Formats: sequence, C-alpha cells, structure tokens
Amino acid sequence: MLAVASGVGAVLADLAPTGYRIVDVGWAFLLGAAVVVAGSRSRRWALLVCAGLAALVATGWLILIGLGALVLAIVAAAGDRRDRVLGAAVAALSVQSLVRIEDWSWAPLGASAVVAGVAMGLVVGSGWRNAGRRWRRPVARVAWVSAAAAVGFTAVFGLAVAVSYSDVTSGVAKARDGVAAAGSDERQAAELFRAASADLSGASRFVASPLLTPVRLVPIVAQQQRAVSVATTTARDLASTAADGAALVERDGLRPVDGRVDTTAVSDLVAPLQEAVDALSTATVELASLSSPWLAAPLADRLGELEVSVDEALPATELALEGAEVVPAMAGGDGPRRWLMMITTPAESRMLGGFVGNWAVIEAVDGSFDVVEDGSASDLNRQQAAAVRQVDASEEYFQRYGRYSPNVYFQNSSASPDFPSAARVASSFYQQSTGRPLDGVVAMDPIALGALVNIGGPVEIPTLGRTFTGDELSQFLLVDLYDYDEETQDDIFAEAIDGAVDGLTDGALPGPGLLADAMGTVAAEGRLVMWSPFADEESFFANLGVDGALPDNDGQDFLFVGLANIAPNKIDTYIERTVSYDVTYNPESGRVLSEATVVLTNTATLDLAPVVVGNDAGLPVGTAYTFVSLYTPLLMERLDVDGQSVGVELQSERGWRIWSVPVQIPIGGSVTLQWTLAGQLDPGTYRFMWRPQPLVIPPTLDLVARLVPFTAGGTPEGDDGDRAGNELVRQGVASERFSVDL
Repeated sequence: MLAVASGVGAVLADLAPTGYRIVDVGWAFLLGAAVVVAGSRSRRWALLVCAGLAALVATGWLILIGLGALVLAIVAAAGDRRDRVLGAAVAALSVQSLVRIEDWSWAPLGASAVVAGVAMGLVVGSGWRNAGRRWRRPVARVAWVSAAAAVGFTAVFGLAVAVSYSDVTSGVAKARDGVAAAGSDERQAAELFRAASADLSGASRFVASPLLTPVRLVPIVAQQQRAVSVATTTARDLASTAADGAALVERDGLRPVDGRVDTTAVSDLVAPLQEAVDALSTATVELASLSSPWLAAPLADRLGELEVSVDEALPATELALEGAEVVPAMAGGDGPRRWLMMITTPAESRMLGGFVGNWAVIEAVDGSFDVVEDGSASDLNRQQAAAVRQVDASEEYFQRYGRYSPNVYFQNSSASPDFPSAARVASSFYQQSTGRPLDGVVAMDPIALGALVNIGGPVEIPTLGRTFTGDELSQFLLVDLYDYDEETQDDIFAEAIDGAVDGLTDGALPGPGLLADAMGTVAAEGRLVMWSPFADEESFFANLGVDGALPDNDGQDFLFVGLANIAPNKIDTYIERTVSYDVTYNPESGRVLSEATVVLTNTATLDLAPVVVGNDAGLPVGTAYTFVSLYTPLLMERLDVDGQSVGVELQSERGWRIWSVPVQIPIGGSVTLQWTLAGQLDPGTYRFMWRPQPLVIPPTLDLVARLVPFTAGGTPEGDDGDRAGNELVRQGVASERFSVDL
C-alpha cells in the first residue's frame, strides 16, 4: 500500500524524463514504488541519510514532508531491529520531497537531480543487497536487458538523425531563401518552400518513424527524439503552408494591372492566411512544449532559433490576414470609397508634423484609384462660412487647440499629434465645406510622398517642365518650392499627387514585402498615417503602426516633444532638435524623478526666401518663433530656458499632461529647455515610450534610466542626494517610434 501510494504521489509531481506523458507516468510510478520497496529492506543508516537530504533540500510545504521522513528515520534507527513498514514509510516520504526539488540557479544544471538520485540510490542499493537471491536474479536480468535495449534504441535514433541531417540542413536553408524571396518574387518563393517541404518531409520520415517508437521509453534520449521529431514535422508543415500561400499570390497576383488592384484576389488570400496563422499558432504551442534543460546544447540552440522565427512570423501573418480581410473594402471592392489625402508641410510645424497645405480626394472603385478632386487649404476655407462649420472634436481638443480655429482654417487640422483626432476634424471640415462624403483620411508629408514616387517611378511636373525622382521631389517640396508664388505651389502639389497615384497603379509596383520595406521608415517616423471611421480598418491601421494615435496612459513613462510654428514662416526645415531624458525610478513605489532637456538649433541662413526666414511677429529676420510642448504623465517642478526659470502653460490630451512655452531661436543660434519632472508610475517595471515629431530633420533621443532606492523622504539615495545608481540603459535613437522595458 505504501509503494502504491508513493508511486501515485510521484506521478502527481509531474516528472517528465521522456517528454511523453504516458511513458512519464509509468516511469514516475515505477520510481516512487521501487524506492519504497527497496526502503523496506534498506539499512537504517541509508534511510537516515536519504531522509536527511530530503529535509535539507526541501522548500515550502515540502519541508514538513522532509522533516517527517527524518523523524521516522531517527525512530527507525533507534529501534532494536529493522522495521520493514517503518522503512517503507521513510522512503515514501523522502521520495515525495526529492522528486519535487526545483533546479538551483546557483548550481550547475542537474545538480538537484544528482542530489535526489544519490539519496534514492543509497536506499535502492542498500535494499538490493539485503534482498534475497530469488529477487535479485530476475531483477538483474530485467535491468541488463533494459539497458541493452536502451543502448540499441539510442544507436538507431542517432543513425536516423545522421541520415536526415543533410535533408534538415537543406530544408532549413531553402525555407530561409523562400522567406527572403516572399513579397518580391512569389514564384521563386513558392518553389523554394515546396523544395524545403520535400526535404523536411524526408527528414521527418526518419526521425518520426514508427521504428523509433521504443526510443520514447528511454529517459532523456526520448526528449531529444521528441524535440527533433516535432521540430522537423513543424518546419515541414510550415514550409508546405507557406508554399501554398506563395503559389496563390503568384497565380492570382496582387500588383495592379491597368491601374486596378484585383480585390477578389486579395480576398482569396484570407483562407490560406488563416491556415498559416493556425499552423504558426500550433507550432508555437508545440515548440514551447519541448522546453527542457536536458536537451543537448546544439539541439536546444536550433529549437530556440526556430521558436524565435515562429514567434516573429505569427504577428506578421496575423497582420497580413487582417489586411486581406479589410483591404478589398478599402479599395472599393464593396462599393466606391472616397479617401481624403492631406499633404502636411513640416517646413511650418504643427504637432502632427506640419501644417496642411494641399489635399486631394482619391476615389477607389473596385480596386481602381483616381484623383477626383484636389486643392489647397485656402480653397476649403473659402467654401463655407466658419460660423456654420462645426468640426468633429472633443471639448478637450478645443481647450487645447481652439486657438488654431480648427473650424476656420483647414491647414490647422494637424494641430494635434493624435491623428485620429486630427482626421475627424479634417473629415468633418471637408464634408461640411463641400457637402461631399468621405470614407477615410490619409496624411503624408513630402518625404513620404517622395517614398511613394520612388516606388511607382519618377513623376512629371508639367508646370516646371521637369521629371522628379522621389528624393528629388521631397527636396524640392521642402526647400525650392518657396521660390514660387502660392498659385504655382498649389499647381505643383496637385501634379505631384496625380503623378504619385498614377505611378502606384500602373502595374510596376514591387511585391508586398519590398513595398513594406520601402515605406517602413516613413511609417515608423509618423510621416504616413491613416484613419478610417470603420473599427476593423482602424484596428488594422493600429496594428500596422500607421494610425498615428497617441498611446494610452497606462502607467508607463512617455515623452513627446512637439513644435508648432507661430511666426508664421517656413523656417522649421532648418531646425535641429536633440532630446536628452535622464530618469531615476524606484521599482518598489513607482516614484520617478526625471529631467528632459531639449536643444533647438536654428541652422537657417539669410539668403533663403522671405517666406522662409521672414515673420509676422515683428522679430528679426531668420528668427524661429515656436510653441514647444512636452507631453508626459509626470508633474513639472520647473522649466528652465537657457538657465532661466520661466512660466509654463499646462493642458492635457488623451490622459497626458502637456507643459508648453513659446520660444524664439535666433538665426544661427540655439535654445536649451530643461524640464524637471516628478511623479508616480506603475511600480515593478520601468516602461518608457518615445514618440518623435516628424519634422524635416529627425530628432535624436539620448535616454539614461536608472533604478535607485529611495529614502523615506522620496529622495534618491547617494552622496548629497545625487542620482548615482545602477545605470541600466543608455541608448541613442534616431527618428523612430520605440519603447523600452527595463
């Protein structure tokens, strides 16, 4: 009865010597029962040592079990003669403690298992010597036969791995090449994935062969066999699924033909992409189940690489599936869609990036895209009396941005850095001004417009009699454009938008992968943002990283430094910005002390056009006059401008505090602003997100974050209350959105 109870207890310990549940249950029960049977015949000193070790290494509630075993062992040792039931009880309690030892982080791998093995081995060895010959002989035979079989099975498994090694290596290499080709050459990608699947299928037949089933009985070796079998089978299935998807893309095609995207072909991708998501999800679970400290290092490394690849591929595939579900409707597959495209001009800054100078309406009908209307901000301003126009914005929005008269001036639709808010304002402004409907809003600056031209091909600007590449067009729109009068500027913008849209729909587009690579930088910098009133499409934009929304205030630290030109002029093309953020954080309380330092440098020269360096504020020519705002969850203790404390304006948006001040930057000079901040964040882990403003010259961030114990008064410990401590990260970051988790 004690042996059976001990065996059941060992099974409940969830031991996994092979990784196969049924086999593991058998081994666990056999271990728990065998040690008890041996303990009933073991010497009392062996039981005493075993129980002592069980009590010594026990943790938590197991300490009681270990101490109970030790007390019984002492009682047994004090007796006149050996009591078999008492010995079995000592062994049973000791086993329950020993099979539940956790790995010791301070000791080499397997040290705890060695201790448990030595303790139980003493009992088994002693019990073996005291057993009668009629017991030892058959047990010895079974042990020798089992050991010989285990060696034989292991050898067969090793041979199977050796035979399949070349197929595995070849299959993995072809799969990687297929990933590289996907999105640019779907036919080649499909062929590579098919070849990879064939190679991996051959390997899987060897390592997952029924002939290797007996290997599942061999502890530790079975874990290697299971890992190799699952990994090759998983890789084979993923390659086969990828081949089917690539073949479908190659057969149906996703590139525009005669100016039209086949929305049906895009919809047809939903089923294979769903299969790919399911396959990757299954692979994630399967690979996670293989985790074991007993895997051979080379195998564990390869499994880790495969698991990372699958983890990276799953969200991208889920995003592709989401896109296949919503893009057909966005492209007019379910009826005409009208998209407002706003061109922001960061030469004159607003919090979103730049003010809205020009716009166009693009109509999508069953995959065909055409510019059906275009104009300047002034055109919309004149189309309706401002007193009648009511833009769609919250009370908080008007408190912050009402000074920009968003119902009067369309160019100020970009006043907020939160694009969903800006898009609703722009959409309602346009619809009330023209009486025509809209189904979404896109905003991009000249740099993003140039990236689109680089993809679709050079554009001709008839007004100038010139053809521009994307990079040339961006440079012209940011700098040289202001040598022309306002009417000519509007004509140039209209022709640039027409040319860019025509280039994207003339059939010369690269594949989805190259398209994403080409636009990835401008999207990450916030130069291309999109909004839709439909929840599924807006969710897709958010997951794609082009929604342009301010993040929610969820207990993390956040920093956004925005400039808004109030001269007004076009001098912001020449403003350089560096941001330094020095933060000290108490992980126990969540208390934060930080300093945000912003240096603004005016690199303009006096030979620039008057519209660039002039102003209406009565300031010297070349002066940059800008409204600087810092968005943060923290309270401000003081703001110094060039070392002098100044007053500051406090407002809020989307749960963030906004500390703002107007500054003047002389031509060739610089201004330094330093905010001293303090506040409370979520305790435990410091999380930080940086949101750069997409002006012409990308900002840079230097982040220094420290974890430092705080005194009772809330001051960081250290000499003279300074911020000395454990510096965890120092990271220079260019103009891209990122987050840090320490």
